[in-house]
Amino acid sequence: MDKKLCLTDEQYKKLLFKVKEIVDVKGFGYSCEDSTMVGNKHTISNCGFCNDEFVDKDMALFPDEYPQRKTMKDRLDHHKCPFDMRIRNKYSYSYGCFYHCCLFQHKRYRGKSITTIELRELVDKRIMEIKK
Repeated sequence: MDKKLCLTDEQYKKLLFKVKEIVDVKGFGYSCEDSTMVGNKHTISNCGFCNDEFVDKDMALFPDEYPQRKTMKDRLDHHKCPFDMRIRNKYSYSYGCFYHCCLFQHKRYRGKSITTIELRELVDKRIMEIKK
């Protein structure tokens, strides 16, 4: 994998802290959309790594086309979204997260929706893991 096409560890940390900033806002409530429309299949949440609003020009895969095209660079294998519930993955955390996301698959993992407090705890836990 070409490292120039991937987020650096510093960019990943910056992304995590942006997510933390969002979920720490008083009154925050998460939302997500799972579109199944033919020709427009997409998933997005207002606080996960699937939200391209968190992408800065230096994180963009196509910086010359920013901000019209905010596609994020690939994440390295250890750049896990805080809402990815995979305990460990022998391949990569950068792909296939929809099926392991506590925002989209909350009933599968918990039987109920996740709370904002739990979202904050997951983000804080991930930040602590990368500081080790």
